[in-house]
Amino acid sequence: MTLICAEQDDGGAAAIVADALDRFERASRALDDMIRKLEDGECGEAAEARKIVAALDAASDTALKARMRLDERNRQRAGIAHDFAIDFDAARSEIGRRLACLQRAGGAG
Repeated sequence: MTLICAEQDDGGAAAIVADALDRFERASRALDDMIRKLEDGECGEAAEARKIVAALDAASDTALKARMRLDERNRQRAGIAHDFAIDFDAARSEIGRRLACLQRAGGAG
């Protein structure tokens, strides 16, 4: 019997976390730039900055949730539940092979 595991490189949890961390780092850099502009008086109002930060946060959450849904859908299509699946074709083949061995052994005695 073969156990099929979800690949980490194929949109697994590690890829999702790495993507989220990358987005967080980019958002942090953008926020730092925005704070510098506020301190230098280049940006209009703090309310405008808050709106931009909220929109960025919402967009990031939406993208992350969409990615997670897509990964879950791909797992379901592949028959993978909880990051693993059983290869039933290989299991049937193995059972058939073992039954044939038992039949041969039973007929010889």
